[in-house]
Parts: sequence; structure tokens; C-alpha cells
Amino acid sequence: MAILFLGAGFSKTFGIPTMEEMTRDLATLTLDVRERQLLESIRARLSNYSHYDIEAVLTVLDYLSDPKRVEQEVVNAAPTQFFIVPKESWAKAGLEALNRCYGIGDPNKVKKAVINHVKSTCQMKPDKEGLFPLIDKLLILLDWHLGGPDLRGVLGEKPVGNSLNHRVFTTNYDNVLCAYANRRRAHLVNGDGEVSQNQVRIHKRTNSSLFHEAEQGFKIFRLHGYITWFIDKNTQEIRYSGEVLPLGGRSLLGDEPEREAMIFPIGGKYIYREPYCDMFFYLKDVLQEKKLVTVIGYSFRDADVVGLFVDASILNPELTMVLLDPKAKEIKK
Repeated sequence: MAILFLGAGFSKTFGIPTMEEMTRDLATLTLDVRERQLLESIRARLSNYSHYDIEAVLTVLDYLSDPKRVEQEVVNAAPTQFFIVPKESWAKAGLEALNRCYGIGDPNKVKKAVINHVKSTCQMKPDKEGLFPLIDKLLILLDWHLGGPDLRGVLGEKPVGNSLNHRVFTTNYDNVLCAYANRRRAHLVNGDGEVSQNQVRIHKRTNSSLFHEAEQGFKIFRLHGYITWFIDKNTQEIRYSGEVLPLGGRSLLGDEPEREAMIFPIGGKYIYREPYCDMFFYLKDVLQEKKLVTVIGYSFRDADVVGLFVDASILNPELTMVLLDPKAKEIKK
């Protein structure tokens, strides 16, 4: 069983824009004058900080569109400089403080345009399936290195079905992994176990079957969510659909999306909501218990995730981290 951590550089191979590219393309969005002014005011303010990207923009829009909800979710743990001037506390910030920072356009309209932009650019085009043998080669190479029962399902140069028994962590929103797993007829799992009613959830630490490695499956842990995840209007649970759903529509199972379940890496959100917190701590356990993790195309910009890798390098002396970057010319045994 291989452990992989995939960043934007991995998906770029399959035609998915990086965070930097998606952020740059915000200038091309079709918006009314006031909404364009709002987006430009956010860009102007955030560009003064080192962490300016599309996720930071969405963090601001998330707050401006519903301040009370966001305050309840993150309990003032978010970086206050994203929203108001640093000298003013977030809890005391009123419309006057917000208006001094940003334009007066409708944040919900801008957020919808940005989210739709992310969803459209994070869907892999079918012609990119011709590159799937690259993933085949990587997984077969890892299987040979790790040995064990995974080798029994390898057919020639292509792993299929139950031979895809791996754990993949990613901060990407795109559908590349799902498209690959479907093409290879793998048992795809959102998290570490199946749950009813298309809920996104993983087992608790108290569950005796937690992280049971004998269970077959291509298990994907999406630390920042996914383009088909949504929060159901009636249950407030995070669910997933087989396709990207518009807000206000309904899934085949009758779920009604209230808002997207993609999260943005602002401090504190990991510990306040399932399943993100469970996946985050699962990654922590994996890094401190396993001997090999392969990291592909990750820029290490999320401070929370970086902290897990730093801790693992100290607490797990047997851990080997293989980093693949754009300068790598080929994969060798």
C-alpha cells in the first residue's frame, strides 16, 4: 500500500491550472461594474501579503457574504488581516471597517463567479486520459518497492481493480484521481470507509476498524474538499455527488446543495468541522507511522500541513519522503 501526497503540480500534468494560474485568471471573469470593483479591492488589499491567491480571495468573500456564520465556524482563528485593518479586532468590526477595505459590490455574486471558475477549470478534459499510463508507472514502481500482496493484481504495465489499494492525500479540488480510478475500475472511497447516503466521513479514532489496511480500496483524502462536495440544505451534512451540482439544484438522491464544501486554508478550520479534522489527523498519524511517503507537485504553502511534515521528520526517524518536482526528468527504480 503506497502513501501519496499530491499537490497542484501533479494535476497540472493533466491540464488543471495551478493555484497561481487560477488566481491570475480572476481578471477574466465576467462581472458587473460594482462586483468588479469589489474583486479588485480584494486583490489590491491581499496583494500586500505573501499569501495572495484564489483561496485567500474566497476566504474574504466567504466572510463578507456571511460574517456571523464564518465567525462561528472559525471562532476568530482566521487571519484577521484578510478582513479588516490589523488594529481592529474581528469581533468588533462593523460595516464601516469593512467598507474602508473593500468595494461595495455583492460578495455573493463575486463568490459564485469565482467558485464556478474553480469548478470549471478543475474538471479534466477527456483527451488527457492518454496520460494515465504515467500514474500507472508510478504506482507499479511503488508496488515493486513496497512489495506485498498489492503485486498480485498488477497486470503488465497497468494496475487494475483491487490492485489499486493505496492512500492518497491531496489539497487539490480537481477530478483527475476520480477519473483515473474509474478508468482503472478501482474501488474508489472518499476517506477510509463507506458510509450511507453519500456522506463524506471517515471512522473515528475510537473505532476498532480505524485505518484497517486489509480493506481494499483507492482511498482519497481531500483535505480541502472537492468540486462535487456540498453542504446539504436540510441536514447540514457534507455530501458528495457524481457530478458538479449547481446551488439550488438537487442530486439524484434528492439532496439540495446549500453551499459548496470546498474549504480555504485559513487557520483553525481544520479543527472545527468533520471530516476535514479527521482527515487532517489521519495524515498526522500516517506520517508518524509509515516508512515511505511520496509527495508530488506540492508547494508546501499550507502552514498546517507543513507542520505535520516537520513534526513527522522529527518524531519518525524511519520516514523517507520522496519529493517529485517539475525538474524531475524521469522515474527510476
